Amino acid sequence: PGCDDAVGHAVDHLMYLVSVPQYWPNITQMFKLCTFFNGYNPNDQANFFQSLAGNFEGIVQYNKDNRLSGMSKDITIDTLCDMMLDTTIGIPLERFAAVNTLLLDSGPCLSFNYDNFISTLKRTDLYNKDAPGARQWTYQTCVEFGYFQSSDYPGQPFGSLFPVKFFVQQCKDIFGEKFDAQLLNSSIVRTNTEYGSIQPQLRNVTFPNGSIDPWHALGIDESLADDVTAIYIEGTAHCADMYPASDDDPPQLVEARNKIEEQVKKWIGVSENVQ
Repeated sequence: PGCDDAVGHAVDHLMYLVSVPQYWPNITQMFKLCTFFNGYNPNDQANFFQSLAGNFEGIVQYNKDNRLSGMSKDITIDTLCDMMLDTTIGIPLERFAAVNTLLLDSGPCLSFNYDNFISTLKRTDLYNKDAPGARQWTYQTCVEFGYFQSSDYPGQPFGSLFPVKFFVQQCKDIFGEKFDAQLLNSSIVRTNTEYGSIQPQLRNVTFPNGSIDPWHALGIDESLADDVTAIYIEGTAHCADMYPASDDDPPQLVEARNKIEEQVKKWIGVSENVQ
């Protein structure tokens, strides 16, 4: 309780500072930016706020997942909210900046420059170490899904500076002018038509979803048939069932994995006693 409000207060404060040029050096220093903050550039502004929201999005998505790489599983929703409520760190804005510093880890600075971001995603070479897989995922988002994590949703605490139109502009800047909102909307209709939306016609499939994973809202959450089942895993996040088992796994995750194993054995005609 109170975490969401603390983030909202921090963002409101930051949006005020962004509007006053004399505070831009403070923003640059506080958030360890790679380049000087220029509030006259709306795309840089949007990318900056989207990056700060992304700090929380990533931790929520993978909360307590037993991942072997990537962000440490020891940094959780509780970690970030404890920081946002810790008055010894300072006012909410200072706590918000402390979260950013924590998630930078050993990185030297936060890159928020929009043009640099677009240049990275325009690269087509095989070994793009700056953003492995990001171009492919962005392309799918622009021509299949429209899965933008925007600031348009009412009631969220991250401000209003990165709306859907900002992400559509990214599609155009990365892949070309034809990748506009009209193409995106028609492509989403095609995707839902081709794959059946939330009533797909298929067999021998199970759909696991974690209650904490924000993406579960797009998933199949009710079984469609005896051989098309949904498994809702309370208290787990993104793809928790796909990561290696751990002694710390909650009982409901263990049970979900067992159910999935039983179903797969049934589909391929293997005895449930076979390990």
